[in-house]
Amino acid sequence: MRKLLKMFLKHPKVHAYLRRTYAAVINDASVKETQIIATDVVEISPIRIRKSNLDKARLNLLVPALSVRHLFGGISTALTLFSELGGNIGNVRIILTDEANFRYEDNLAYRDWQILGLDDEDLPGKTIVSAADRSSRTLAVSENDVFITTAWWTVVLLKGIFSQKRALFGETQMERYVYLIQDYEPGFYPWSSRYALAESTYHDNSNCIAVFNSQILRDFFLQQGYTFRSSYYFDPVLHQGLRKHLGAAKSNVRERKVLVYGRPSVERNAFEMIVMALRIWAIGHPDTLWRFYSAGEKHPRIMLGNEHYLESLGKLTIDEYATELSTSYAGVSLMISPHPSYPPLEMAAFGLRVVTNGYASKDISSLSTNIFSVDWVSPESIAQMLDTVLRQYELDSHGVASTSQWFERYSTLDNPFESITPAIHSELIQ
Repeated sequence: MRKLLKMFLKHPKVHAYLRRTYAAVINDASVKETQIIATDVVEISPIRIRKSNLDKARLNLLVPALSVRHLFGGISTALTLFSELGGNIGNVRIILTDEANFRYEDNLAYRDWQILGLDDEDLPGKTIVSAADRSSRTLAVSENDVFITTAWWTVVLLKGIFSQKRALFGETQMERYVYLIQDYEPGFYPWSSRYALAESTYHDNSNCIAVFNSQILRDFFLQQGYTFRSSYYFDPVLHQGLRKHLGAAKSNVRERKVLVYGRPSVERNAFEMIVMALRIWAIGHPDTLWRFYSAGEKHPRIMLGNEHYLESLGKLTIDEYATELSTSYAGVSLMISPHPSYPPLEMAAFGLRVVTNGYASKDISSLSTNIFSVDWVSPESIAQMLDTVLRQYELDSHGVASTSQWFERYSTLDNPFESITPAIHSELIQ
């Protein structure tokens, strides 16, 4: 049988047929592979512009989205800065670079703004324009439009807008803009096109007014050698909704609870690292009464070992979050980036002993004796630091207020932008 099969396969016509079939299959596979290869970066699809009929100054915010479901810390901070800078300007506009079909019910805080399409007539006052579907449409831009950028791709888009503005209005047009920098965004990606594009926005910035989310982040950028026309920073402040709970929290006897900032979908929060650390800790403590809860993002219950589990609370309301902060003894919250991160600061303000990490020059343990920062991040280092913290429970089961000057300001200051907005405004709106 084998001899017959060999003879059959060696026949010239059969052999030629098989070669043609193989070549066709390979070619078809190559075509299909080519069809699914990414050849562009969709976020930076250009926004084409046309001349606006408006002539008065207008402040524009380039932001990915505005719906409440997208309003995590970064976008909320951008909207607050925009509001502060635009408070005395009659014409303000929010340009949504990613979100399509925004409606009033998506964010009722903007129900008195006018929602326009790209092709609609440009109007004065308070307007919202979605530029998500922009392939065949144009954005109305006047000579006196000035801009605040947020995510890295909004800077790439703005530089394209500036290039077109020069063609429309001449080379003398001022191109100063605000870049709200809230993290080192190249770190959101592996070494790649997006990494390089994000990093490129920190160069060629002679017209850029950089505004950093914290002095710690600003110092990191300066240490990396980045330069801007000017730079400002604001330090975070405690959420107003949490402040009203601070007084009661100080007198609470704390339960044997560890509160974890758990967001599995956000790589820089290192959720896997936290779970591995908790499992190491659980192996060595079979008979303890400690309970572990995860807040931030809903996920399944996770077995840690020795009848310990990490229970998911999901995304909490402010009042629910305050309850957990007021009753838990310790916290674990990681941020693999130079940004200080809000959860460790909130936990420390409420008296929790917080295990977190440093990064480059970042060491937020210097801000409070409630913060315990590991020098390098590993499951073992986190587990060891957590064990050190939990062993202190018997000595003092009450929350310990953070009493440093930094935390006094963090817990009482209402507006983190008030000291920098006048100077930024004078640079941007001339």
